[in-house]
Amino acid sequence: MSMNVLYACKAGDNATRTGRDCQDYAAGFVDRERKIGVAVLADGAGSYTHSAAGAKAAAEAVLTYFREHDTLTDRLAFVRRINAAVAAVDPVGSDVGTTLLFAAVTADGFVAGHIGDGVILSRRDGQFSVLSYPENGEYVWETYLLPCEENSRHFRFYEGPMPECFLLASDGVAPLLYDEEGRGCPACEKLYQWSGQMTREEFRRTLEEHFGGVFAKYSDDDKSLAILHS
Repeated sequence: MSMNVLYACKAGDNATRTGRDCQDYAAGFVDRERKIGVAVLADGAGSYTHSAAGAKAAAEAVLTYFREHDTLTDRLAFVRRINAAVAAVDPVGSDVGTTLLFAAVTADGFVAGHIGDGVILSRRDGQFSVLSYPENGEYVWETYLLPCEENSRHFRFYEGPMPECFLLASDGVAPLLYDEEGRGCPACEKLYQWSGQMTREEFRRTLEEHFGGVFAKYSDDDKSLAILHS
């Protein structure tokens, strides 16, 4: 299967009831000439006014970085760059917050990063397993958000040889994708099959239907997912 990235987002029932827009954001790109592909997902915190814009700013900062660079060598500068992009959404700096997950594959392998909740899974030898678990705060409903220099120490990075696929999911979807042992559930394989058979638009429509169906029974939070074939 050739390198490809697909993604979808849908506002949860809670957003529908309160009349707000979806605060999740997912995106990606593939540059076959440079042999690089990136998937990114950000989950804006519902308690902040500008979180939808903050989630988009964080994700687009990641995409911009990898459009300009083939590798990630200075992790601190990278995190500061994303922090600055999110902070610029709200100059006061107190009414925006977002998680962030990304995976980038290059000719040399992969690099992935994660702050906050949500999950990153990877597929090797036909089996999905958790690469990066959600990280919560003191209470289960708390997590670590950007922009915040203090929280930046919770930005986890991973690198290594390329797997077959990456699956990124926000916390409105994540708990349904893996078991207590960190193994991917059957839904992961179904998503993998769909992503190899569908166009990006078909995948988006199908996911949005499921986000409003079976996934909605679990959570009324916004839902987003991105999948990157390497």
